[in-house]
Amino acid sequence: MAIYITGVLFEVCYVLSGWRRSDMVVKRLLPDYHLKLDIALRLTCILYVVAGFLQTLSNMMPLEQEDTSMMLNRIGIVMALAAILLMGCFDVFLLVCFMVFLNKTRFGLTTEPRFVIIARFGILGSLVYVSLPWIYFNALVLGNMESMTATPIIYLVLFLVMFVLKVFLYFDSKKESSSVKS
Repeated sequence: MAIYITGVLFEVCYVLSGWRRSDMVVKRLLPDYHLKLDIALRLTCILYVVAGFLQTLSNMMPLEQEDTSMMLNRIGIVMALAAILLMGCFDVFLLVCFMVFLNKTRFGLTTEPRFVIIARFGILGSLVYVSLPWIYFNALVLGNMESMTATPIIYLVLFLVMFVLKVFLYFDSKKESSSVKS
């Protein structure tokens, strides 16, 4: 149960931090849709947390309330799958935005190295994250719970990608500040 709650919180934090990190890239590419995307993403994260709460609650119910427990669990599974699918679609959307942004940099339409770094690592993170909906679908719908053993590895890879992104952004900001001082 603790692993499930931790997984839900990790994914919500990853998606929200990914949005925050990608915010300016998306704002530059699609300024008219930025606020709508922000609201939709936050609602999806709330849906995912509520789903996790329902599934946790169903596991804690006494045996006398097994019917209620099963109903809550099924509702939680459907809500979790919907949220995971939406978050996966959002990550594919970010992947496309990053690729479009990098394509524009190839043609000299933007020159900010910080956004190029974010886009490159965003592509890598999105490619890794997109595997999670398939794993959850396989486990929750098809009943292949062994597929869930891959999620800690995916979380670790996502954490490492984001850590290396922060390191690159740190060195880029140091390089920028030293060139401003010169």
